[in-house]
Amino acid sequence: MILPSDSDWDSKNAISIESEKIIPLDDVFANSIDDWVRGECRPKYPDKLCYANSIEYTWKIVPPILPLNAKKHALYSQWSDFEIRVKRACQEILSEIERYENLSKG
Repeated sequence: MILPSDSDWDSKNAISIESEKIIPLDDVFANSIDDWVRGECRPKYPDKLCYANSIEYTWKIVPPILPLNAKKHALYSQWSDFEIRVKRACQEILSEIERYENLSKG
């Protein structure tokens, strides 16, 4: 027990000390993955004092997420179109090679 001041020696004002205390804190929202890696995602600890022999603070780090109205950059569709054109061109070249091989055999 802790007594709040020297003048208050009655047990009504005494503050009890717990053996263990788990205190959940608010979630911490990371601005980037790098913030989390560098350990910059720190929770806000409560102002109220807690008296215990062992205190464990728990919190969640929420990774950055895209806004609901986020859209893929046009570069993604341009790259996809490019891949399709390259595959088609490769197939056409292979078909031509096969056709010339067949002509040379026959």
